Amino acid sequence: MKLLEKILLPVDFTESSERAVAHAIEAARTFKSNIYMIHVIPELNIKGIPMDMVRDNVKKKLSETASVITKAGIGVRDTLVAEGNIVEKILSAADFHDVNVIISGSASSEKGTSLGTTAGKLIRKSSKPVWIVKGGGESASSGILAPVDFSSASRRALKNAVHLARHFRSPLHVLTVVKNINSLLRGIFNTTEEKQKDYEESIRERFDSFISEFDFTGVEVKKSVVSGKPHEEILKYIAANTIGLTVLGSIGDSKDSYTLIGSVAEKVIREVPCSVITVKSEDPIYLKMEAEMHDIEVCTIQGNDLLKNGMPQEALNHFRHCLNIDPLYTKAWDNMAEAYKRLGDENAANEARSRSKEIEDRLWSRRVEAEIRADKYKK
Repeated sequence: MKLLEKILLPVDFTESSERAVAHAIEAARTFKSNIYMIHVIPELNIKGIPMDMVRDNVKKKLSETASVITKAGIGVRDTLVAEGNIVEKILSAADFHDVNVIISGSASSEKGTSLGTTAGKLIRKSSKPVWIVKGGGESASSGILAPVDFSSASRRALKNAVHLARHFRSPLHVLTVVKNINSLLRGIFNTTEEKQKDYEESIRERFDSFISEFDFTGVEVKKSVVSGKPHEEILKYIAANTIGLTVLGSIGDSKDSYTLIGSVAEKVIREVPCSVITVKSEDPIYLKMEAEMHDIEVCTIQGNDLLKNGMPQEALNHFRHCLNIDPLYTKAWDNMAEAYKRLGDENAANEARSRSKEIEDRLWSRRVEAEIRADKYKK
């Protein structure tokens, strides 16, 4: 069972690519992941260039990079060489191998420019999460930022940011930005300072409610609410704190104009000095339970690991699987009670505890009866 099982690592043998390799090694070591490497030879159509020699050189360089990764103790599942449109080939490989995340480098010169680069196109076109590694930034272990706007996209982003922070053992910063009401109304109607304060208070309450849904067990969390323009405040926050990785929900479904989708996310991605992960319809960190899991002890251990790592819902699924194997397995009922408690469902937790006690009492009665019968038989 792996939370981040497969990483796709596009390499082009540049300095930015080397940074991506280093980050991929760190991520793979943390999550015990395997890496797929890919290099895409662009469509050259230039006379006099021996393509066979180009392909051989690419394979040689890929082999050298793979050797660096394997020497670091990381498994390289495959090295892929493709030809054609770079972005299309990377996305095709990501889908074919069903990777969790694409980790790609971004040249320092891309900062402040449009997203018309390979990295920008990957972000826009990929349904898979994309981890863009920028130069000069801190590592993910120094601090992770999750800006939220209460949309389903930022919900997914925060969920994954929590898992990343827990495994990298890094502080997690959760930030929301309150916009000025007048800017939202676009000059149609001017409000008072009092109305602005009321609006800010409503956002703070909404923020607290949103945050309360997450399990931050084992994670150092700093929660902040600031006022201003979202992308500017996010960038200011990163500059003022030791942030090595920003996790963004780049597509949301919120109807509130306060949302962090579209231009805001693009501006952040374009200008952010640290690495960034964009989460769309798929989570980079997800759980695949083995379809054929018949060992109830293994299932229990994995469920407890998930509970320890702050994933009570996923743990609950494992404990339910244990009960499918043996409905009288009291340890699974006890563990389910703890999972429900972590999820905030005290009624379900109490019911699970009652079932455990009921089964234990019943089994105890059966053992006593068996011992009495055995004594009678001996006499």
